[in-house]
Parts: sequence; structure tokens; C-alpha cells
Amino acid sequence: MRKNNIYFYFAALLLLVGCEDFDDKNFDGLDDMTRPENQINKEYTLTADDYATISGLKVEGVEADALKAVKTNFYLTAATPAHDVIPAFLAKTWYTASAGSAVKVTYDFGGETPVYLSDLAAAQNYTVSAADYATVWDNDKYAFFTPSKSPEKNLPKVLAKAFPEATSGTYVLASYQYSATEPGGDGEEAGAPFTEDFESVTPNADVNLPGWTNFTEKGTKRTWQGKTFDNNGYIQFSANGSGEAENVAWLITPGIDVSAYTAPVFTFDLKIGYYNAECLQILVSEDFSGDPLTANWKDITANFYLPKEPTSGYADNWSVAGIADMSGYDGKIFIAFKYTGSGTGGKTTTYQIDNVFVGDNAPVNKSELLNEDFEEVTPNADVNLPDWTNFTEKGTKRTWQGKSFGDNKYVQFSANGSGEDENVAWLITPAITVGAGSNPLFSFDLKVGYYNAECLQILISKDFSGDVLAANWEDVTSHFVLPQEPASGYADNFSLAGTMSLGAYSGDVHIAFKYTGSGNNGKTTTYQLDNVKVISYAASGAALKPMANVITENRLAMYTFNGTDWGEKDSVAVVNPADYKAMGEPGSRNNFSSTIKAENYLPQFLGVKFPYAQEGEVKAVVYNYYTGSDTELKADEYIFTSGAWKYNNIPVETITEQYTYIGKWLYNPNVTLVLTPGKGMGTGHFQALTDWVWENIDVPAGVTTKGLGYVTTYGNNDYYFGGSEYQNNFDFRPSAWKQQNGDAYNALSDKELTDLMWERLPQGIQIMLESMYPTAVPVEGLTVLYTVSFGVYDGSATPIYTIQYELTGTGEFTYIEDSLKKEGEE
Repeated sequence: MRKNNIYFYFAALLLLVGCEDFDDKNFDGLDDMTRPENQINKEYTLTADDYATISGLKVEGVEADALKAVKTNFYLTAATPAHDVIPAFLAKTWYTASAGSAVKVTYDFGGETPVYLSDLAAAQNYTVSAADYATVWDNDKYAFFTPSKSPEKNLPKVLAKAFPEATSGTYVLASYQYSATEPGGDGEEAGAPFTEDFESVTPNADVNLPGWTNFTEKGTKRTWQGKTFDNNGYIQFSANGSGEAENVAWLITPGIDVSAYTAPVFTFDLKIGYYNAECLQILVSEDFSGDPLTANWKDITANFYLPKEPTSGYADNWSVAGIADMSGYDGKIFIAFKYTGSGTGGKTTTYQIDNVFVGDNAPVNKSELLNEDFEEVTPNADVNLPDWTNFTEKGTKRTWQGKSFGDNKYVQFSANGSGEDENVAWLITPAITVGAGSNPLFSFDLKVGYYNAECLQILISKDFSGDVLAANWEDVTSHFVLPQEPASGYADNFSLAGTMSLGAYSGDVHIAFKYTGSGNNGKTTTYQLDNVKVISYAASGAALKPMANVITENRLAMYTFNGTDWGEKDSVAVVNPADYKAMGEPGSRNNFSSTIKAENYLPQFLGVKFPYAQEGEVKAVVYNYYTGSDTELKADEYIFTSGAWKYNNIPVETITEQYTYIGKWLYNPNVTLVLTPGKGMGTGHFQALTDWVWENIDVPAGVTTKGLGYVTTYGNNDYYFGGSEYQNNFDFRPSAWKQQNGDAYNALSDKELTDLMWERLPQGIQIMLESMYPTAVPVEGLTVLYTVSFGVYDGSATPIYTIQYELTGTGEFTYIEDSLKKEGEE
């Protein structure tokens, strides 16, 4: 990829300015932009998410189909010209910008990609369902295809039923399970989930199952025991009746190799009896080797709901405790159920556990009542999501706002900087319908910054109808862990705040996040929220045990509709889960990304898949691409030439251009450098000038110590040009010049010396620009002007002046005669 740096890095205070042959034509009123209200000046590189945003824009003069392709190409083309498209993108992204705002945008530019590649990348996904397999097999025993019930024969029928309105040219990426062994064959079980239903335990005896570890850390009278009730086996622990001050006991699974699964999860069923204290933890170790006290354990209890009732007797029914995503692990793991209680201290809750599952496709029905990841919020703007309520009760300068960091969006509130005595604000979910007898679990992720007081409450209302203050609210904050650190900076990552059951409610409920703080009284903790979920889990009724003697794997295939029939697209190669695993590095996540580049793997993949390819043969490859926030389909074209597969898409170059806002965003290559006078305002420009004087004037003259020539002792200003990094201005006081270098200036009158100062000034600023921007490149066909705004201290005031230079070569600046003007003068 060729790097084409049209422009360059500039200081944080950089603005855009006009010139007669560009700005006077396009930027009327630019001279009035000296006091912007919300001026944005930044460098920005388009991300994969930005290209997706562009694909959904309406841009005058640009075809919708061409824009649609941007999402999957990740670059602009002649059909989507940057000078039309990027202003539209900037208008959507920085719609609060004020006049004078400038963004230097870096984007990729390429030729036209074949339309069919964009169509492939936009293919609909379809996962073959249990009902589909039941139709194929004429029973509900087998949820996979086999050689006798082949996908090639049966998928066209499945897709015809699933997409009855399909039009010619429709693409569908089908996902299905496949077994090379027919049911009842002699195949060896592999990739099957780890399951334990405890039907083989001995009632009222210590749990003693192959590979499991039953370890009592403290106490001698209680262990994890097998139990049976109503013809169902399970395991149980309680400190009740032990008579011991401490009861600590572990029950640990055998090693489970989660790398055998595509998207492993962990779940179990739970029943509580005689609750009086929280006694159970769920832990995971990757290095357990027999002694739980020497292993490293990660607590994942927050992923599950451990009820705090009933306080007398036992729960009527088993419930799914939750589902924990285990895809963050790779290799063998051990899961522990750790009980910590006291027979004499009133910590004796009874926990009963059943149906432990680790693997793909847990036998659990999952119903999402609310799943908000805040990816639709607008950064630095009030949260305005459908059916959510963002209400400020007290204060006028703070609301719940959308935020974005590291390609992740979330919501945030802080009273910091409000300058108000009271800040009270509510963010309320849409209505959540809780069915009678259900057990939906409510959870959210949280990050805390600059903690100095508890400011967040979690509340639930059964009668909220729009008026926050008129509703009745129940405080449920105690169900969650709200960190009280860090006191400075932000936590490194979001973490699960906890899980709460909504089973005690029925009908419509609303959940509120209420912030109560003060910008003036030290209650300004920042709270960031993400991934607000209410999910109901229920046993699916599917058999827990995997079917013996059947090896299944997940496969993907691209099918297309020709107007009459569905068929697999022969010219398309889909990278399957097994292919990612065979490739090694991308195997852990089944995708490529900007750091794990597809082009480093796909030629070898095609070589293995098509060993007898002929010269000139073309294949499209469809694969998963991680954008930094989402995983999307992408399609590339490869051609077999000279004995190897080579990337066949149009070459892409990277371009950087400047855009400015003047009531609308426009492309503008001109630059204004505003050097604001004042202590601490320096941006290195005057320092560069002083360094030049030292190296090119003082040192050649034999000066060996700063302070003995034109450069001062501190080395941050000079009196050859008068530049001062300390004050970020020019010092044109004759007395200061003579005091620093009397040998050079004492013979001159103050007027003669002042005339010399102004005579040298254009050269000084030219040196400054050439020192700071040596890689600045002219733009063919345009006059690129640099306007420098600066202050000159004369002993009593610091008036502002401007001066202009034309960029006439790479890093070459030519002074425009008579362009030096005092601010306000014509």
C-alpha cells in the first residue's frame, strides 16, 4: 500500500484560513472566525466502523450502490469521491462544530471492486435450525447433516423454505453442523460438550466422580455430597449442623479443553435452601494441578444469579443460574464451586447444583428482554435512544451522555466541572415485560473514574409512566458492586457489576440509573455504563448428554438463488472454523483483523483447498473480519498465476486531506497557524526558531555558552529574531535586545533597531515553518497558503499580526510580499 502524505502534522491550535484563489471563493466570512464557540481541530483516521457509517449516508451526486460498497471495501473510490463523501461524514460525526473547525482526515482510496464481492460480503446469514434438521431426518434426534443426509442435497430445500421471497442473485451464508459418521456408527466422540448431570452420585455420600476433585479446606464434618430427590441426582453443600466455626470446601471439575469448541459457554442449574448468607463462589483456573490452594483462580461468580431466598425451606424448582462466556480461555480449564460458611456463625445456606455444561450450544433457552450496548449513542451528546428516558432533576449543565473510547461506545455521567451545588440525573430503560413465574436476570458493566463519593443508585419501578418524580422506586443498589476506586484516573476495563433476578416482579418494570452529586461539594465520581442486559434463561428440554459416537463440526457454505433454485456458489471459498484453527494465529477468534491480515493467510488457504488450480483461475474468498468493535463478512478476489494465488483486488493508497467547517464542511488545503501569546502557550514553534539561531548564528560565531550571544541563558528565546517560547511571542523591546547582546545593538538607535526587527521578522517565521513542517507537500493545481497569527510585545502591549507564505516545494515556504498586517488593519 502506497502512503501518500499530502499534508502533515500540525499543532493542536491549528486553524484553517483563506487565500484569494481558494478561500475567498469558497469561504466567505472566514475573517470573522477568530472567536469560535466549539472549534474542533484534530487529526482523524477513518475506521472500519466509519466506512460502515459512510455506506449508509445519502450524498448528493453519489450512487447509493457505490456507497453501499464502502462498508465492505473499507476504502473510497472514484465513484465515492472523498471531497463529496467526507464532508457528509464530518457533518454527521461533528455536527456541533463551529466556524473555523478543521479536521485532517486520513482515508484509503482504491479502484472499483467487482460488485459481486460487495454482494458476497453483504450476504444474509442463516443457521440451520433444529426444526430444519427434524424435517430432513423426519425426527428430532439428529441436529446435523451426514453423507446420507448431505448439505448439498438438503440445504437448497431448507433455504427455499426459509427465504420464499428471495430474488435472483440473493446470497446466503449457511451455517450448519456436519458429521462424517452416520448415527450409530463407530466414530469416536470429539468436540462433544463437557456435561455432568450427577445421576451417578451415591446419595448422602461424598462426591466421588472420575476426574472431579472434592477438597475440604477448613472444617472436618462437611463435604460436597451427592443427593437424590424425585429420581433426580445432584450435589449439595451446607454448613448447617457442622458445629464448626469455618467450613470451606471445593468441588472442582476435571480439566476441560475449551479450544475444542467454537464459542464455549458454561452453565449450571441451581436450587437454594434456607438462605442466610452468601456462601458460594464460582472460580476458574488454568493452572490447577491437584492442590486448589496453590493454583491461580479467577472469580466469575458475578456472571450468575445466586438467589437470596427462600430463607426457610427450599426453592420449588431448579433454575438456570446463568451463562458465562468462556471464549476468553484457550486450552484446559478447571471450574470450582467453592463454599465458605460457618456452622456456628450463621452462614449455613444450602446450595444444590445440577446439570453442569461447558461447550457449544448449551441446552438452555435464552430470551433477551433488554440488551443495550449503547453502540447507537452519539459521542459527547445527550443519550437519546428509543424509549429510554434521560431526565435531569437538578442542575442544568450535566446530562447522561454518550461516550466513545477505543472503538467502544457507552454512557457516562459526572458532576465534575458543572459548577453547580446539586446534580441529579436519571437514565431509565424502556419498559421490560417480566412474565409471571419467569426468572430474568438483570446485569450491567461498569467503569469508575476519579472516585470521591458514592453517587450512583440502581432503582426499579413498577408504575413509571413518564414522570420520574411521580413514580415509586425501589432501591436495588445493594445487589451490585459499585467500585470505590480509582481515586485518580479511570479503571482499566469495564467489569460486570453483578447480576440480579427480576423474578420477584411481573408485568412492565423500568430500571433507573440515578446519579446524585455536586460539582461544588466534592461529589463528582464518574460512572460509565455499558451492556445493560435483562435475559431470561430456561432449560430447553434438550438431552444434556451428547449423542455418543457422533463427531460434528460447524461448517459454512455460500449459497445463491438463480431465480428458480438455490445452489452452492462454486467460485466462492468460505473460510470455515476448522480452517481458522488450521491456520493457527487467527484460529482463536475465527477472524482476521487489521493486525492479523487476511492476505498473509489466504494464498496458502487457497493452495490447500484447490491443489489443482489452473493458470488464470479466479476465486472469491469470504471470511470474518474484526473491525475493532464488530465482526463482519468480507470478500476478496484471488487469481492463480505463475503457480501461486495472488490478491486480485484493486490496489489501495492512503491519503490525508484537510477539511474545514464554514457552516458546512469543505475540502481546504490552506492552513492558519495561531500562536497565541502567553506563558505556557508555546507549541514548539518559537523554540524551533531559537534553536536555529543557536545552531546557525551563535555557534558559527564561536559562542560556546548560551546567554553570551543572541540566545538567552535559559535557551528558550533569542534576540536575533526576538522569538520567545516562554511567552509564545516576539519580544520587540529595544532595551531587551541591547541588554542581551550589546555588542550587536548598542550602536543602533531604538528606531534603527526596531526597523531591523521588522526587517528580519519574515525570515524568522519562514525558518520557523521550515523547521516545524519539513515534509509539507504542495497540492497540484492549488495554491496552498500558510497564514501565521502571532503577537509582538512592544513593552506595553502585545498586538496581533498576521503574515502569509506560499508552500512552493516540499518543506519550502515563500514569503508573500506585503502580507504582514496588524490585526484589524486592511
